[in-house]
Amino acid sequence: MNRNKERTVRRFTPPVMMLLGMLAMLVPASCNPDREQVQHEQLPATEVAAKTYELKLEVKFPVGGEVTGAGEYRAGERVTIEAHPFNYFEFLRWVDLDRQQELSRDDRYSFTMPEHDLHIGAWFIDLEEWR
Repeated sequence: MNRNKERTVRRFTPPVMMLLGMLAMLVPASCNPDREQVQHEQLPATEVAAKTYELKLEVKFPVGGEVTGAGEYRAGERVTIEAHPFNYFEFLRWVDLDRQQELSRDDRYSFTMPEHDLHIGAWFIDLEEWR
């Protein structure tokens, strides 16, 4: 008996083809020798997104100037904050408001960001009051 086997060609619509392609990606390469093995690169620790900490600056009473340097920083990053007194005011000191500890009496203060948020206050003196 001569049996002619006909080969049927199936045509799939684009959405079905996309679904089949996605399913093929789920099959491990060892089960599918035609699929190219993809090596996943491990990022070095330095390239992994580092956690940042907030540096909040606050001008304490009297409001005798402006401060710069507030923002988000990574632990270990070098940070510089600056105080800019208004006319007839002088900068007095930087204070860690959470620990109630004086940090510096310089209007420009640099430090290494710790592994926690910081809240630093700036005090100014009204020179008119001292005349």
